[in-house]
Amino acid sequence: MKKNIKPLVLLVEDHPIVGNGMKSHLEAEGYEVIWAKDTKEARTAYDLRKGEIKKAVLDGSMAGTSGDTTVPLIEYMKTDGFEGLMLATSGLDYLVKEMMIAGCTDHCHKMDFLKHL
Repeated sequence: MKKNIKPLVLLVEDHPIVGNGMKSHLEAEGYEVIWAKDTKEARTAYDLRKGEIKKAVLDGSMAGTSGDTTVPLIEYMKTDGFEGLMLATSGLDYLVKEMMIAGCTDHCHKMDFLKHL
C-alpha cells in the first residue's frame, strides 16, 4: 500500500503566535513546513526548494505592508509553475481580490486554513 505523502508547505506569516500555531497544525496533519516570517524569507526559501514546494499558506497583510509585498511574491511563485497557492487572511477584505488576480487558487479565514489544504 502506497503511503499518502503530503506536499511541502511554505508558510508565510509574520505574527509569531499565529505562525507557530499554524505550523504546529500543519505538522500534526503530516505536512513538512518551511515557515518564513516575511516575503523576503519566503522568496529565499522558495528559490532554495522550489521544486519541492507545492503549496503555500500566505498572510495577506503583514506588519508594515498592505499586501504590496505579498502580491509580487504570489506572482513570482506562480510564474515558476507553482500550483495550489492559498491565501490565509485574518479578514476577507480588498486583498482577496488582489491575491486571487495575482494567482491564489483559494482563500479562507486563518482559523479555517486546514480545511482548504
